[in-house]
Amino acid sequence: MSSWRESPSKIILLDNGSYEIKHSKPSLKKNYKFHNAKFLDKSTGNSISSSTPFFIHDISKDYPIENISAIGNNFTRPLSRGLLGDIDLQLDIWEKILNQNYSLNKDEESIKNSLLIFTYTPMAPDDVMEGFFEMIFEYFGFDACIKSIPHIFTALYNKKKYPDKINKTVQLVIDSGFSSTSIVPIFNNKPVYNAIKRVEISGKLMTNYLKECLSNTVDLDIRKEFFLANLIKEETCFFSQDFPKDMNTAKESDIYIKNFILPEYRHKPPNFFENENNSKYIIKIKNLRFIVPELLFNPNIIGIEAGGIHEGILSSISECHKDYKDLLYQNIITTGGNSRIEGFNQRLCHELSSSVDYSFVKGVQIFGQEKNANNVYEEPVIEGMKLFALDNEVIQDLAITKNDYDEIGFNIVWKTCL
Repeated sequence: MSSWRESPSKIILLDNGSYEIKHSKPSLKKNYKFHNAKFLDKSTGNSISSSTPFFIHDISKDYPIENISAIGNNFTRPLSRGLLGDIDLQLDIWEKILNQNYSLNKDEESIKNSLLIFTYTPMAPDDVMEGFFEMIFEYFGFDACIKSIPHIFTALYNKKKYPDKINKTVQLVIDSGFSSTSIVPIFNNKPVYNAIKRVEISGKLMTNYLKECLSNTVDLDIRKEFFLANLIKEETCFFSQDFPKDMNTAKESDIYIKNFILPEYRHKPPNFFENENNSKYIIKIKNLRFIVPELLFNPNIIGIEAGGIHEGILSSISECHKDYKDLLYQNIITTGGNSRIEGFNQRLCHELSSSVDYSFVKGVQIFGQEKNANNVYEEPVIEGMKLFALDNEVIQDLAITKNDYDEIGFNIVWKTCL
């Protein structure tokens, strides 16, 4: 049987995000997603500790849902604040992905000839990384693995996409996602570790704030409906380019009102009520559309004493070598779910442009995620992983093998780093 050294079909790519996992193979055109969480049936009345969770991914296929309340807040995640906290739960989810999509089972010959390339949160502590390697080598029995923060693959993909626009040596990658926003300067395909910054304001905080506000202002309690609130955020929110002005405009007119039609969960997958004239099924959203995203740049509007993501970026660049600061400002790459909200890149460019010292910076240039021909957002991390996996010489040089792990132990983890 061939191994990953001879065949790219034996390489599994896994972008292990806090909200969802993107996965594929270098040989596949299609990428796949899997919610990195499990939920419980609230109708049973069982607590998480005494009931077997279902995969959220299977809602529309295997599990009958009669209404929104079937999911609610009754779910649990293996990653907390982006860090692995529940190894057993992460094992269950990985096992489901590997078996269902790639017919790989632990300790079988097929997995013993496979390489796993996976992503993890920047600056993850040793005990978190040790948990990942226990899963990969001791539980599943992979022959080898390569670990990297997702920012490296995002930069690789964008350099390929914009060969004449993005500097090949220096980039600044901003990943604003579910658990946090991480800012990583990259030099010669390596992170500048001392300049990595993490801003705790996240998509999860925004969604939680939205569901609390809506529950207090509309005739519908969605405080237990995280996924519904997240959908409302994605469908209706936008970043204000002038927050005080938009707040005044919203007080004086209704131009920002948008109707969100509630989903109808009696169908699989859920449909949306078509009758927009029936107010029972409509939530009217006004200034929350831009107040919620504002938290990323101005968290103190709800009493959180923290800097916005633009301040984290300025701090990160300030800790880099002065000769590369201009290049960093001109080669900013944004990714993550929050960056897909309308107006994100424009607002970020405005905040940074008003703060930089133009005596040594020529300007600010930002490259963001775009939709493909099918009107679906590209996945720069998983696409960058595919590009990386095609370089057989590099992956053989960087791979950590099970033999090395068995012989040296966890210290082998830092032998090679992307």
